[in-house]
Amino acid sequence: MTLIADNQAAGVLRPSSAEELRDMVAAATGPLSIEGAGSKAAWTTSQQPSQRLSTGQMSSIDFFYPAEMVVQCGPGTRLADLETELAAGGHRLAFDPPDLGPLFGKPEGQSTIAGVVAANLAGSRRAFRGGPRDHLLGVQFVNGMGEAIKSGGRVMKNVSGYDLCKLMTGSWGTLGVLSQVTLKTAPLMELRRSLVVSGLDEAQHLAALIAAARSPFDPVAAAYLPADAAASLGFDTAVSLIEIEGLAPSVDYRSEQLTALLRIKLATSALSVALYDQAESAALWQAIKSVSPLVGQPASLWRLKPKASQAADLMARLRSRFAERGLKVYADWGGNLVWLASEKAINRAELEGLPVGVASQVLGDDPAPFAPLSALQSELQAGIKRAFDPHGRLNPQRLTSEF
Repeated sequence: MTLIADNQAAGVLRPSSAEELRDMVAAATGPLSIEGAGSKAAWTTSQQPSQRLSTGQMSSIDFFYPAEMVVQCGPGTRLADLETELAAGGHRLAFDPPDLGPLFGKPEGQSTIAGVVAANLAGSRRAFRGGPRDHLLGVQFVNGMGEAIKSGGRVMKNVSGYDLCKLMTGSWGTLGVLSQVTLKTAPLMELRRSLVVSGLDEAQHLAALIAAARSPFDPVAAAYLPADAAASLGFDTAVSLIEIEGLAPSVDYRSEQLTALLRIKLATSALSVALYDQAESAALWQAIKSVSPLVGQPASLWRLKPKASQAADLMARLRSRFAERGLKVYADWGGNLVWLASEKAINRAELEGLPVGVASQVLGDDPAPFAPLSALQSELQAGIKRAFDPHGRLNPQRLTSEF
């Protein structure tokens, strides 16, 4: 086992290779707190003292083949560095992962690719282009017994037997410590354009998102920002944003047709549509996916996943129920994700009876930040945990206080 000299005082285990990682986990005698850059360390149920193990030094882009649309990298590779490398080759990650570090008071640009995969974090394109679980081709990881395991490969056809890629995605390091990830990439499009819709009430704005998602015009992202959230992005009124991308003639045609469709569906002369192209469009979605409108250390920050058809009702009822809490909300994923921030704390019990879908607390002191499991779910998850980490060493109580 090796401790990097300048981190001996903090006692942080920092492997620089998959072999060192395997040896460190195998030699552990107590619980390990797994992290990349530690940007989401506060998003947890765990209060149990643990030895920190960081994969931040395992940073590498092993290969990137644009023609094959595949990239392989080490777990500690910074998301910002990976995106820069892909962009230089005319590609991107289709699920558009967010950098949530600033929400927790961390510097921007520190999130690692393993952290994104382990938390299954996707940006505003999630509802239209999928999440990390849909784009992960292969993984290598070390389980709780210090065994190195490989699953998947460079193409989808390499997956045989149990698909451990999907199991590891969203497991938050509780089943294994990632040592390598292989992802599908997507080509950058010639033109990206955002339709910025204004002049509507809240219900109409959210109806516009649903209409766009159901249309044949292939939007890649759709969000609604009430006036207070929109102000942080420079707007003086509430707006809906719908992004389209592709070849320029196609984007021009689909923009016109989608605008016409919205006018017909919403049947109001108050509707106004402005077009933001390229860098302007990219800047808007960078802010929205990274939750920039809500950055500022709220007492509570919740991530709610209602049905898109219930988002308008949910947002209205949240304002009514928590009128004295200093609320700020906005919707992403075409209405399937609602971010809820409050100046005064809101706990899970207070959300009962609301159509929140799956609710996770990102910031706050609720003892159960992640959605509670049913008895059957708990039994299944406990069985999987025993198979991969029988000694309970990896991120104990990270997802649930039960294990």
